[in-house]
Amino acid sequence: MNDLISRQAAIDAFDGTKVNEEDCTEYDIGYNDGIDFAVSKLSVLPSAEPKKGKWISFGEYKMGRYAGWICSNCETFFDDSKANLYIRCPKCGAYMEE
Repeated sequence: MNDLISRQAAIDAFDGTKVNEEDCTEYDIGYNDGIDFAVSKLSVLPSAEPKKGKWISFGEYKMGRYAGWICSNCETFFDDSKANLYIRCPKCGAYMEE
């Protein structure tokens, strides 16, 4: 499952590791160039929108429980009668809106 992180926080973390240009050796110049390259790639990545879904009850309601639940996003069936208590789908990571 992918974690959603702040693009700017990642860029700041990389930029924070650069060597001060006044103290640069030849190695440090190459290191700083590598950091600049990584930051340029981070800057153009598409944003990741969180997946959203909802739990769909499945089966007959008996003794206060359904037989299982289906994730509306990935359509995976969970035979756990308490799956609807999960905030995220264990399979696809979608946030459950309810």
